[in-house]
Amino acid sequence: MLKIGDTLYRFDGNRRVYRDRSASGGGGPIYREHFEPLKIVGENKVSWLLERGWKANKKSLSSAKAMEYGGRGFFTADGMEYDIWQHDHRYKIRVLFDQCSPEKLKQIASILEYPHKD
Repeated sequence: MLKIGDTLYRFDGNRRVYRDRSASGGGGPIYREHFEPLKIVGENKVSWLLERGWKANKKSLSSAKAMEYGGRGFFTADGMEYDIWQHDHRYKIRVLFDQCSPEKLKQIASILEYPHKD
C-alpha cells in the first residue's frame, strides 16, 4: 500500500537522456530515463500529492494490476519496471513470432488460450 514518503515515477516522453552514439544501439534516447522519480508528500481524498506540485489519482493507481501501472502518467516502481520490460522486448518478440514454425505457433496459441480447432 502506498504511503507518504514513497516514490512514484512520472513518465515524461520529453525527458530524454541519450546513449553515446559510439555505444551499441545507436544514440537514441534511453527509455528508462523518461521516468522522473517523485516523492509522495501528502494526500487528499482522491490524489497522492507529489513533489513539484504533481497529483496522482489514487483510483487509477489502485486499479489496473493492483498499483503496478497507473496509465501513461504515474507508475509504482514495479509498474515502471514492467513498462520498461515490455517496451524493450515486445517488438523483438513480435519479430520472432513472425518467424515461428507452425509447431511453435500452436504452442503459443495454447499458452494464450487461443480458441482454435485443429
